[in-house]
Amino acid sequence: MPFDGAEATLPALQAQAPLVLVDFVAEIFRLVPDLRLSVEGPGHLGQWWIELAAEGMTPAVEWRDGAGFGLYGPGPTLPETPRATLACPVAAAARLQRMMRSWQKRG
Repeated sequence: MPFDGAEATLPALQAQAPLVLVDFVAEIFRLVPDLRLSVEGPGHLGQWWIELAAEGMTPAVEWRDGAGFGLYGPGPTLPETPRATLACPVAAAARLQRMMRSWQKRG
């Protein structure tokens, strides 16, 4: 799915992604309304990738069943391992928002 806002992304995602992933996307859109994102998956290992763009940052999120949400950023070059991994979609979205605020202050 291409970079887009919540109006176009959520209905398309609900039709094909696990509910926990839809919950994360809905929550991150609530927390960061001007966010744009692209969703890819599932990959050959079952992973889903969410590439985000907001306020000059391009973090990414990897989700796998049983592993949770791996948060990467701030971009454009992402680290090899996630900066944080959380199981709960609401907690992962809140953590990513805090990370983005921190990166903004440093940049």
